[in-house]
Amino acid sequence: MHSSRESVAVGGNESERCGGRSVEVQQSDADDQLMAECEFLADYAGHLLGCGATCIRIEKNVGRIARTWRRKVVMNIMPRHVHLSLIEEDGRASRTIIAPMGYRMISFDLNTQLSRLSWAIADNGLSLDEARKEFGRIVTTRPANRWWVLFAATLANSAFCELFGGDIVAMLVVALSTLCGYYLKQVLVKAKVDPRAVFAACAFASLPPTDCSGLARRPTLRWRRASSTSFPASRSSTRSATCSPPTTFVLTVGWSTPWC
Repeated sequence: MHSSRESVAVGGNESERCGGRSVEVQQSDADDQLMAECEFLADYAGHLLGCGATCIRIEKNVGRIARTWRRKVVMNIMPRHVHLSLIEEDGRASRTIIAPMGYRMISFDLNTQLSRLSWAIADNGLSLDEARKEFGRIVTTRPANRWWVLFAATLANSAFCELFGGDIVAMLVVALSTLCGYYLKQVLVKAKVDPRAVFAACAFASLPPTDCSGLARRPTLRWRRASSTSFPASRSSTRSATCSPPTTFVLTVGWSTPWC
């Protein structure tokens, strides 16, 4: 009897230990799930930032996904990084990740597809594995043909010029400027030049062509005295003839001789 009681006691202790281990395992699985979701959302936000999405779009898309998974999210969007904290709904646990910008070229197509993914997760209740699979398909999609994008941008800008009253000459000038500027942008982005330098260079490359003599002329300012004009005197004036107006000067703008 004594031995049987001991065995029961031991069995009870073993059951308690197994129950504690199961709770620890469940807690560990929940922490791993929270960490995996945080990693996915940080990577998702980094790619949105890199493809040119606005901060409000990033916050809305990430928040939409987090609410679907019953999480709370706190974000801090920086120029090249995203600081993201994912918190359980009851606030018992949280995970924080700082993710770099995942995509370094403005792409409205990628921006749109990533936004659709957030709506698909919210509307269809996609799991983390399904979201990862769809996210991997989106980010590995090849971009559109660069020559087609260059032609379409040139055609679109020239069409806008005609829409706002431009003639055929103005449309050709706008088309040529767009062609030069956008092609330079593609080359510099492919060479991984800093985006600020890219925009500055493309802004100057997109200037419309101007005659050399017009660029080389130097503006000059000259003052000349206005011609005096006699005005009849008023009846109340004691002067018998005319009164002269005050001396006035006129500013004229001219161009000096070109030197090119």
